[in-house]
Amino acid sequence: MAIKEFNSKFDNMNKAILLKLSSTLDKIGLSTELNNFITSEIESVFFDLSIKEIDGLKEILQLAYFHQIFDDIIDIKFVE
Repeated sequence: MAIKEFNSKFDNMNKAILLKLSSTLDKIGLSTELNNFITSEIESVFFDLSIKEIDGLKEILQLAYFHQIFDDIIDIKFVE
């Protein structure tokens, strides 16, 4: 499966989750307060990494190297 096809299916999955969220939360039986929190915050969950997040991951791995947790610096490569 090509990456673009996967991304397209992933976008469709996100839309389906948002459409079914309310009914799914009702079935789980959580408190109204928790349902409201999840509903208001669900769109802050994301899987795309911006340049800042990628740089942050690289810095975390470099810190582990500098503190001798890793023997070598790991080179992160992302696929678009």
